[in-house]
Amino acid sequence: MLAQIKDRMVRAGVNPEALTTEAADEEGDVVEQIIQAASKQTCDTIVAGRHEQSIFGRVLSGSGGEHLLRKAVGYAIWLIE
Repeated sequence: MLAQIKDRMVRAGVNPEALTTEAADEEGDVVEQIIQAASKQTCDTIVAGRHEQSIFGRVLSGSGGEHLLRKAVGYAIWLIE
């Protein structure tokens, strides 16, 4: 899924060297893992995908998506369905 999203972004004109991908572990605070990865990579935008069967599907359906939006202060957030 991450490779597909990255490929779409490159086809849309985003420089591939400006993109990094990282998947969260299913255990622990997924939102915190996303924010820590963004900080470590010095990102300014977080793109989070959602799939009904994935960890993101559980995190971003309902309060998880809201939690990411509230907690990731200073980042542009793109939630991809």
